[in-house]
Amino acid sequence: MAAPDRYLNLARMFGEFRDNDEGGSEHQQFLDNIITQLMEEASANATGPPPASREFIRRLPVLKASDTNQSCTICNDEFAEDCELTRLPCKHYFHRECIKPWLELHNTCPMCRHELPSDDPSWLEKKREEDRKSASELKDMMMYG
Repeated sequence: MAAPDRYLNLARMFGEFRDNDEGGSEHQQFLDNIITQLMEEASANATGPPPASREFIRRLPVLKASDTNQSCTICNDEFAEDCELTRLPCKHYFHRECIKPWLELHNTCPMCRHELPSDDPSWLEKKREEDRKSASELKDMMMYG
């Protein structure tokens, strides 16, 4: 099965899960984001986001759960008291064992798509180009108002 077909099948599966889910709005938003990302990756030759940097994953903070009324939007299990959580820079919390496999494939938060560091050479080049463009625009603004 070609990669785009796999993404479409996954999107359909998550869509069915979303339609039958009795979870809250945060879980619904998570599923909508996953479906959207899978559909985008399935479109013409899309490769999707690169994996997050291994060093970034390794350095993610590990925290103990204190609010057991919240749940991990990946597995939908409530956080047990004193279970280990990981917080992404965008302030979304996940079980470490849930978020790590995601980050090994994507450099984005599965909830809000906040972009995270990557070691991927093409991603690094894209970031350098964005930095050059921003510096050039800033220089133009300072020179020409």
